[in-house]
Parts: sequence; structure tokens; C-alpha cells
Amino acid sequence: MRSCPKEELMPYLILKTENKTVSLYKVGGYSAMTEKYMKAIPSERNDNLTCGLPRSDAFHLFLDADGTVFPWPGLVMQATVGCIWYWCFDQVMVQRTIAAKNLSHTKGGVLMTCFLKVLPLFTMVFPGMISRILFTDEVGCADTEVCKKVCDNEVGCSNIAYAKLVMEILPNGLRGFMIAVMLSAIMSSLTSIFNSASTIFTIDVWRKIRKSAGERELLLVGRLFVTLMCGISILFLPLVKAAEGGMVFAYINAVDSILAYPIGMMFLMSIFWTGATEQGCFYGLLLANCVGVARLILMFVYPEPACGDHDGRPAFLSKVHFLYFGVIINIFTVLSIISISFMTKCNRRTDKELQGCTWWTRLKPNRYDIRCADQTDTTVFSTQMDILNTEGENKSTFTDRIDASMPKEVSEEVSLPVLRRITNFLFGKITSSKSSEFGMNERREFLTENNTIKNMLNVLVVLLFCIIALLIGIYH
Repeated sequence: MRSCPKEELMPYLILKTENKTVSLYKVGGYSAMTEKYMKAIPSERNDNLTCGLPRSDAFHLFLDADGTVFPWPGLVMQATVGCIWYWCFDQVMVQRTIAAKNLSHTKGGVLMTCFLKVLPLFTMVFPGMISRILFTDEVGCADTEVCKKVCDNEVGCSNIAYAKLVMEILPNGLRGFMIAVMLSAIMSSLTSIFNSASTIFTIDVWRKIRKSAGERELLLVGRLFVTLMCGISILFLPLVKAAEGGMVFAYINAVDSILAYPIGMMFLMSIFWTGATEQGCFYGLLLANCVGVARLILMFVYPEPACGDHDGRPAFLSKVHFLYFGVIINIFTVLSIISISFMTKCNRRTDKELQGCTWWTRLKPNRYDIRCADQTDTTVFSTQMDILNTEGENKSTFTDRIDASMPKEVSEEVSLPVLRRITNFLFGKITSSKSSEFGMNERREFLTENNTIKNMLNVLVVLLFCIIALLIGIYH
């Protein structure tokens, strides 16, 4: 887990700073970029007068509430409530904080991520605009035939903006270096995603199907599931290309708002409302996902038309933006969980069972902690009785007997045949080591903060809010 932040930080910094510096120098600076972008009009356009023209609000964060591109009310709701799932509960993100020593380290890592997340405006949005300035007819193509010829996508070619910058304006050596950094970043992200998907499937699904499955079987099933995920991802590419007007970023946010954001609502209800039941959370999330899948299927059946074409999609798609639909699905999830929880209130957990499982009882010992404490007391008492009952026994013999009963880690290197080594490499080698549990005392120690560090982190939070407020004031 400690390697995840380290191996992703350097590719991120290199990838985001190098190309931004070169591309901004290429157009003549920030002032020249703001002026030239409004003049980046492709030479071939269809009969529609607005197609291919840069948006008049291109340098604004908050767009029209009734617009088709990121309306500001939906953007605010999804950036606050909706993204709780992504930043607080998504396993790909959460696993980056698992290696933290304490809560202060966790907060510091999250704060560093927040500061880095300010950079995409300068390292992703502005380079995209610069790419349109330098390659107007390719990146900003408005005619379907031209777009089909340039990027094999009739809806638009905005997705090739960054790759076009790397391949066209960077010198040979720097170009190869940037491609290597891009591949490293992609591999790091895919590793995190596939590892999370494999863990969820093997632990939460396969163990329910095969309760007697051993560790080797779980390891093999996890790797086969990753292979299946890769195949499905490749088959899904043609649908992604045409979805949401050919903008991959918009498609990713649409899928998240439809399918993933209800997960955040479910976790919030479970953490802050003690009346939530297991059936309420499960079936509430299931109902929300069914509604979301219906919307997703309609998105693929009725793709967004190209600029200038007639929009024949149902009003459910054309009039309700996916950001607004995300707000609707979140409200639907909360209402479903509350309704089903009241219908199944006979299955509610008692206050004693919820100790250590909610925000209000996070510092109290849960059932596992109490059980472990009882087992520890029993073990200590049994060991003391053994010592009292072995007064006449040879001390070395008694010590050997105690050592023999303790688990040992086998560290001997055994030479294996080549075929067995290949098998162990492909399907894994099972060891007898077990991970230690995170008990009550460790949890309390983890949540304890030093006042000096805590105050310093609070100052950084205020500084971050000031930076965000400044950017909102400039690019409102």
C-alpha cells in the first residue's frame, strides 16, 4: 500500500508540468492563449452557424443552469455530495490511506491530494485549449466527415488533444520520455482499479458461491476475473467513443453519477443513521442501480447527436442532464433506504451491536474487540496455570513445549523444479502468514492527534479554501 502514492506522485508531477510549460510557451503565454482560443475556428464547418465556434463562456467554471455542458447547479451538487463516494468510499482511493501511521498522516495525504487537484485547471484544461489553438482543424473539427477522417469518431475529436500536443510539439527525446510517463501513469491506475475489482469479486461474491474455497483458488479466480475485466473493457471502447458527444471525461462523470454516487449515499446513511438496516441499504442501493442502468442503456441506444443534427432522443435524456439525474438518483437512494429500513425495522441492530460502527460510537469497543479481549484474557490465564502446574518440570522442556505451540514463519528457501516455479508465479504461492487485526486500542491510537500537527493541518485547510475561492472569483 505504501508504494501506491509514491509510484503515482512522480508520473503525475512530470506529466502535468512538462507539457503545460512547453505548450504555453508555444502559443505565447497566458494572455495570448485567451485571445487566440476565441479565434480557433475550424476551416470546414457544416451549415449550422454555431458549430465549431468556441464557447463564449469557455473561461468560466459555472455554466448556464439549463445548458447541455455541465450546468452549474448539478456541478455544485455532484462536486460536494456526489463525490463523497469517490473520495471517501471508493476502494481505489481509500487504499491510498491504509498505509498511514495515524489520522494526522491520513489528513496530510488527503490535503496533498487536494492541493494537487487544483492543478488540473492549469495542466489539463489549458493544455486542451492550447491544443485546439495549434491544431484547430483536427482537435476542433465540426464536420462529421472531417472528424471521422481525423480520429474515427463522427461526434468530435477533443479526446486527441493531449496526445496531439505530445506527438507534435515535443522533441524526439522528450516525446519518448512523456510517452513512458503516460504509460506508467496508466499502468498504475489500472493496477489499482483491477486490484480493487479482483478483491471485491473474490471476497464478496466468490466466497458466497464457494464457501470452501481455499486461498489458491481465490487467487486464481481473482486473476481470471481481472482477465475478464480487461476483455470487457476492450469491447466497451466503441460505446465509450460515441457517448456524451465523444467526450470521455463527460462519459466517466455520467457513469459515476448514474451508478456509483448512490454508494456514497448508502455509506452516509449507514454511518450517521442508526436506524438503517442491512436490507434497507442493500435493496435501496439495488433499486437505485436498476434505475441508473435503465438510464445508461438509453444513453447507448440514443447517443448524443452531432452538432447541427436533430436531437431525437427522449425528453428523459435530452432535457435532464446527467448531473441533475445524479441528484435525483441520490435522493431516490436515500428515500429507498429509509422506506425499506422502516419496513424491516425488526432487523435493526441494537445499540450494543452498533458500537464502533457509526460516527457517534467510533471510539467505543465493538463486538470484535470485546471477543478478542475475552480470548486474550483466557489465553493469559491458561498460560499462567500452565506455569504453575509445571513447577517440577524441566524449564527448558517447558519452554520448548510453549515454543512448539506458537506459529512460526517458514523462511527457508527450497529449490523447486522450473515447472513448479512457473506455476507459483502464474497462480501464486500460498504462505502461512496472517495479517494482524486492527483492534480497539490500535483504532484509538490511530485516531489520536498531536495538537501542533492538527493545528498546522487546519491552517493548510484554510489556505486551500482561500486558493479555491480565489480561482472561483477569477474563473466564475
